[in-house]
Amino acid sequence: MTKMILSGSLILLALLPVQANEQPPVVPEPVAAVWQEHEMLFQYQDFTTMFSCLGLKSKVKKILVELGAREDVSVRTYGCAASIFEPTPFVNLKLRFSTLQLAAPQAGSFAVDGIWEDVQLANNRPRYISRGDCRLVELIRQDVLPAFAHGEVKDRTTCIPHRLDGSSPNLRVKVLRPAS
Repeated sequence: MTKMILSGSLILLALLPVQANEQPPVVPEPVAAVWQEHEMLFQYQDFTTMFSCLGLKSKVKKILVELGAREDVSVRTYGCAASIFEPTPFVNLKLRFSTLQLAAPQAGSFAVDGIWEDVQLANNRPRYISRGDCRLVELIRQDVLPAFAHGEVKDRTTCIPHRLDGSSPNLRVKVLRPAS
């Protein structure tokens, strides 16, 4: 009986996760930040992946929030060559969004807590990004990312014109996002 209890206890111990060598998760330190508003025109042109005006508007809004823009992002289409539901190689957007920037010491009561976080825009990361978004990720990095306070950028995006196979969006960037 004692052997049975002892062997049962050993089995339970073997099933428990080893915690002696595990490090606690690192929680990023909040930094003082302020919201800065941006307005820009965003022009998408690609013959490999075509978006409807409405489809690109929705996707760009999601990407801006993923990168840390405040939730009240405004994305408007203009000059759509086709109906807003019909895919077209040319889509023009007017973007209005706010991003966190590091606060100056005199920011005082306008400062909010921000944290530096890694964000990835790659196939299925987040789930709404696919291989067909390769050119879109390139344009976001080139035209929109400079509006965000960001650190290290790892861009391994490979786009092959007129082909989806072999194309791979893969952008990793450390951005200043609102603390939850």
